[in-house]
Amino acid sequence: MEKRCALSHGIFPKERAVKQNTLYLLVGALVVVVIALGAYVYHEQTKPKGVELKIDDKGISIQQN
Repeated sequence: MEKRCALSHGIFPKERAVKQNTLYLLVGALVVVVIALGAYVYHEQTKPKGVELKIDDKGISIQQN
């Protein structure tokens, strides 16, 4: 009978697959966070600076940016 090494041949393929899927999940989550943060920063950088004046049915509102 042939001896097998747990590290080189993967005697536990199910456990290895779970660890690999967890790694993919973490990398995917980090990519989503980086994209969301980039979109937020872009939105904040392109926001007009100064005073914003809104006139609607609720009245007049002034907001400083």
